[in-house]
Amino acid sequence: MMNWKWFCIEGIVLLILGMFAILQPSIAAEAIAMMIGWLLVFSGLFALIGGISHQSGPRSPVAFGGGLITLIFGFLLLILPAPALVTVTIILAIFFLIAGLAELFSALLLRTAYGVPNHCGLAFFHGILCVLFGLALIVLWPSSFVVIGIIVGMNLCITGAYLISLSWYVRTLPPR
Repeated sequence: MMNWKWFCIEGIVLLILGMFAILQPSIAAEAIAMMIGWLLVFSGLFALIGGISHQSGPRSPVAFGGGLITLIFGFLLLILPAPALVTVTIILAIFFLIAGLAELFSALLLRTAYGVPNHCGLAFFHGILCVLFGLALIVLWPSSFVVIGIIVGMNLCITGAYLISLSWYVRTLPPR
């Protein structure tokens, strides 16, 4: 049986983070760029280490070169997060479009799960909003820096509410 409490805790944390992002959208947008920057830095470091230590075998030069480029782009995102948001906006738009479509398909499959009424309506609503968020980022690009924080905050709040709903749904499921 799934532990419903973890869904609820995650939902509450996402609601709090979403509210912060909505109240401080420019800080949230820069935090997103910096988070991606740190991910690139660590990824680049691991690739560099693999390339230097010859752990990648015949791919060592490729691993070293790719790691160096990844490391440079990671540092650029950390040093200049505002200009990097132009690229991050497109990446987020694609993410929201794909995640929204996946959520829509998931909601349609969830509709018949376990043969009992469930919360597929909220999942479907979340999927539609994700697709709309992705389209909004594309339409408002490249002037959507503050909008990034607001949209990510709204998505975090909606995801949090969805997870809290899911936790109560899982809690009330009959044992299998």
